[in-house]
Amino acid sequence: MPVVKKKKENFWLPSFKLRSQSISRNLTISLLFIVMLVEVTLLAYIYQTQSRAMLRDIELKAEDYAAKLSEVLAVPVWDFDDEQIRKIGFGFLQNDIVEKIYISDSKGKTLFNPNVPIISKNNIKRSENIVYEDQLIGRVDLYLSLKRYMQKLIWLRNSILLFLAGSLTVIFIATGILLRIFMRKPFNIFLQSMDQIARGDFAHGFEKIRYRELLGIANRFCQMAAEIQSRENSFQLMNQELQEEILERKRVEEALRKSEERYRQYFEEDLSGAYISDPNGRLITCNPAFARILGFTSIEEVMHTNLNSIYRDPDSRKIFLSRLGNQKKLEQHETTLINSKGAQVHVIENAVGVFDEMDQLVEIKGYLIDVTEQKNLEMRLRQALKMEAVGTLAGGIAHDFNNLLMAIEGNISLMLYDLDSNHPHYEKLRRIEKSVCSGAKLTSQLLGYARKGRYEVKPINLNQIVEETSETIGRTKKEITIYRYLAKDLMAVKADPGQIEQVLLNLYVNALDAMKEGGKMILRTMNITHKDMHDKIYVTKPGRYVLLTVADNGAGMDKRTQERIFDPFFTTKEMGKGTGLGLASVYGIIKGHGGYIDVDSKLGKGTIFSIYLPASYNGFEETVENAEQIIEGKGTILLVDDEAMILDVSAQMLRRFGYSVIEVCSGKEAIEVYKENNAKIDMVILDIVMPDIGAAETYDKLKEIDPNVKVLLSSGYSIEGKASEIMKRGCKGFIQKPFNMEQLSKKISEILEKEDFSNE
Repeated sequence: MPVVKKKKENFWLPSFKLRSQSISRNLTISLLFIVMLVEVTLLAYIYQTQSRAMLRDIELKAEDYAAKLSEVLAVPVWDFDDEQIRKIGFGFLQNDIVEKIYISDSKGKTLFNPNVPIISKNNIKRSENIVYEDQLIGRVDLYLSLKRYMQKLIWLRNSILLFLAGSLTVIFIATGILLRIFMRKPFNIFLQSMDQIARGDFAHGFEKIRYRELLGIANRFCQMAAEIQSRENSFQLMNQELQEEILERKRVEEALRKSEERYRQYFEEDLSGAYISDPNGRLITCNPAFARILGFTSIEEVMHTNLNSIYRDPDSRKIFLSRLGNQKKLEQHETTLINSKGAQVHVIENAVGVFDEMDQLVEIKGYLIDVTEQKNLEMRLRQALKMEAVGTLAGGIAHDFNNLLMAIEGNISLMLYDLDSNHPHYEKLRRIEKSVCSGAKLTSQLLGYARKGRYEVKPINLNQIVEETSETIGRTKKEITIYRYLAKDLMAVKADPGQIEQVLLNLYVNALDAMKEGGKMILRTMNITHKDMHDKIYVTKPGRYVLLTVADNGAGMDKRTQERIFDPFFTTKEMGKGTGLGLASVYGIIKGHGGYIDVDSKLGKGTIFSIYLPASYNGFEETVENAEQIIEGKGTILLVDDEAMILDVSAQMLRRFGYSVIEVCSGKEAIEVYKENNAKIDMVILDIVMPDIGAAETYDKLKEIDPNVKVLLSSGYSIEGKASEIMKRGCKGFIQKPFNMEQLSKKISEILEKEDFSNE
């Protein structure tokens, strides 16, 4: 019906109404709408509250299940008990709300992942770390199904909708009927009062109206100010809540900033070289350790370096990228890099690839661990084990060869003893004897390398030996100038003078070979302590040392030669001009004396050998050399040796001296013979290496029979080792094979005369 415009009149005049409408109907509809709005809001709130409560209940169950599962799995994961892990996993899967379980260790390795597909997209995932004794050992991922939750939500929604529809229908019918019954009279009274007001009776009240609803309309004017004030208060409360929310957001941002700072600090202080780069080798970021490993002083310097250029072998970079692309991550990947100074750096690299949606590698996150020092130590260890094995072999060869030389030397000594110097074979036998001495020197070098060549250890003056040996070399090699800088207060060293002479002569020969056209050799001695021996590849024992350096300005050696100079039979000389045992024996002798030896050499610059020998706090012992002669004697000697030819020739030599000889070929037999005849046996000559009972046990048994037994040890090995241990237990002497008649008679005489003198 079109609106008819009329002149403005008073609001309360009946002429203002444009059309007739049913107020009860409109009021019914309005009330119905209000009730529906309130009811919908209330039911929506109930629906939301109930759904959140049910969801929270499931989330709490998920967290509880995940926590319990991580706690139950701690011991099996720590013990690598795969069967127990599977039982626990399948046990939790029996719960109808548990949809899937995934268990992995701290390195991401899968420990439990049953082939159970996730049926619904609506599920809850909870992850929990597996910790054992405060150590992260794994992770568990738990998926809980929301199927039951969704079913309850549907039931709740349908119930609410059904209730809403029913209640609205009842309200609509009841409201319409009641409004039509109860509104006519009160509205008539209300209209009469409105007419009074329209006529200017503003003091007219609504006393006859007994319904609060209509009185509410009258009182609404008075409540408007209160409502405005109430709204202002509401706005202030909302403003306060907004400020609190802003403060909370600032606290979250501050916590996030601190977390980022902690991560950055951890990244910067990590001892391994951490970096992020693209596949083309361009660095995105790295930490100081990465720059240090590659020889740079700052991160800014290394950021200009392309990673493709630091690999020693370009193909190794390609292999690295290929393996990373296939495996997604690499662990313990060994490779060799070149640092900024051109030196090789051995590293172990762990890397994780970042891939795009096309499965293309777009970023690399890696960690470098510098293992250069470990690699060098492994190489030195292999070298030491190799030399130890060769030394053992060399010692065994030298022992057997000395036994052979003993048989030859003994028979030659017997023949020379019986021959006049004018005999036509006398000089030939002497030449053979010299050859035996040369062979004995060769075995002494082998024993020296095997660290079994210390024969007679005593405090000696190293300066005196250096002067005597260098003067001899200086007289024979006039083209070499020798400079000696020897400490005047040099401490004594406890060593075998003959072996030290051999060390010096071998070093002199090495220097002379390096200076074929002449040059300078510098000899220097000084007192030092272990604190002065820093930056060494070996760990030095605490104490005082005597340092001897032998330097020359000869041809020098390259690095490869330096690494092998102490290997036995290695030589740079032509075939037939060197045995390759000289420096090998030097190394063994110095090690056998508890010392250390270093070499520093450069091609064209010369070589420096540095020898460190433990200092002795005892004074020097002067040695007096006597002319060798056969000393005859009398008495009975028990001769023990398992080599028949040595037993025979030694017995003949003893009989020529005037002694009676009892020959036995084993330690067991020696013990039995000595038990029956110890009263008439004056001395025992005992071989160290025997097949049945060794010399140490034999000596102990002999000493049980007679505590004053006189024993002379004999061996193809040196006094070091088994012989030294027996000597400490009271043995009277030691003689090294091969020996001649003069040496044997002198040893026997020293033991018997010393014992007789002490008895007097």
